[in-house]
Amino acid sequence: MKETEQIFIMSISSLSKYALGAVAAAGILAGCSNGGQTGGMGASGVTPAAGHGLSTSVAHNGILHAISGPSRVSPDKKAKGEFAYISDSGTNTIYVYDYSSKTGSFGSEVGSTTTSLSEPQGACSHKKDAWVTNTSDSNVLEFVNGSTTSSGSLSISGEYPVGCSVDKKGDIAVSDIITTADGAGNVEIFKGGKGTPTSVTCPNLEKYYFISYDTKGNIWVDGTATLSSTGIGLCEIPKGATSGTAISLSAVPGFPGGVTVAGKDIDILDQDAATIDQYTVSGTTGTEVGTVTLSGVTDPVQDWQAGKFVLTANAASASATSFAYPAGGSAVSTVSGLTEPIGVSVSK
Repeated sequence: MKETEQIFIMSISSLSKYALGAVAAAGILAGCSNGGQTGGMGASGVTPAAGHGLSTSVAHNGILHAISGPSRVSPDKKAKGEFAYISDSGTNTIYVYDYSSKTGSFGSEVGSTTTSLSEPQGACSHKKDAWVTNTSDSNVLEFVNGSTTSSGSLSISGEYPVGCSVDKKGDIAVSDIITTADGAGNVEIFKGGKGTPTSVTCPNLEKYYFISYDTKGNIWVDGTATLSSTGIGLCEIPKGATSGTAISLSAVPGFPGGVTVAGKDIDILDQDAATIDQYTVSGTTGTEVGTVTLSGVTDPVQDWQAGKFVLTANAASASATSFAYPAGGSAVSTVSGLTEPIGVSVSK
């Protein structure tokens, strides 16, 4: 059941259109659901999934892992392998799982952390590092591959960061949904992933949701045209530009989710429809050329493409999932028992 987006309270902002517990009293929320369910203690298992062979399902108790399960990776050493980072805004927790881009499967939980977290949301990765926006503390935290101990942070004073992306040179672009004074958001670009950011705005956005670099260093960001979340928009920020360009979409998503550059196309995750809408952009026009259906999930907020699979964090389903891409359909692997997962990415 869809719930209308809530009014600003205490100026904290989330990418999920609904909230649970204390978060509900603190924010405007961005997804569709009648509420997530916190899972009880469960055992890992392997069950068949139609169309995709074996589907790995990992169940856990979010509260238990929030206070236990230390990382097996030392913060001063880089781990080998691939790791999925999942941000659970509902419990102010970041979970790290073994992940295989060959099979699309979540493995065992490596560890989790609640240290210095306040409404963690979007996630991104680059080479051996993962980044998670720590929205209510107005910063972005860095994690060495596989570690649950933050090794650095970027401060974004006066803004609520929610999405992030890293280009091949190590520049980091961060989308700020709104200011801490409830004003229009923007994009902050950290050259080399450090220092003082450069701010860029888009003519068609006031609330900025998710963001992605393409291979040429251009930035793509979605959001809404007004602070009351009406009018869905996509914007391109050309490399080195001081302002963005509005992109007119032939078919508009119900509610903006993750943005991914997939070859020559731009993918937008539709939280309302649980689909990935694929667009070919020419000039200032984006023409929808395909749709990937994600079955069995509600309010997928952010996605992350890893090889032949796409991972999603599903706020209303209280889960993280991987799907074959671009086939979609039933999930290949699922982490269940979360509370309000918002962000997901893979580092390796």
